[in-house]
Amino acid sequence: MTVDNLKMVQDYVLVRVDEPESVTPGGLYIPKPDRERNHIGDVVVVGPGNRKVKMVVKVGDRVAWPNIMGENITIDGVEYVKLKHDDLIQVI
Repeated sequence: MTVDNLKMVQDYVLVRVDEPESVTPGGLYIPKPDRERNHIGDVVVVGPGNRKVKMVVKVGDRVAWPNIMGENITIDGVEYVKLKHDDLIQVI
């Protein structure tokens, strides 16, 4: 299975997860609990939405979401997360 063949339904999005930074640009180390507070990644597949939800994100957008949301999926060794559109907290 590859990401190119996937189609999301309703208001779901598939996001490629970025590895959280462990050091700030200024050289400060970030403790692990703080690194895992929110996740950031790139949207790779977007569903069409539904009557109640108009999809705001598009493929290629960088988004953030709380770490308690979504379902982790690994495809070809790459980590992704499946989220509902409402679980996203920010488009970066």
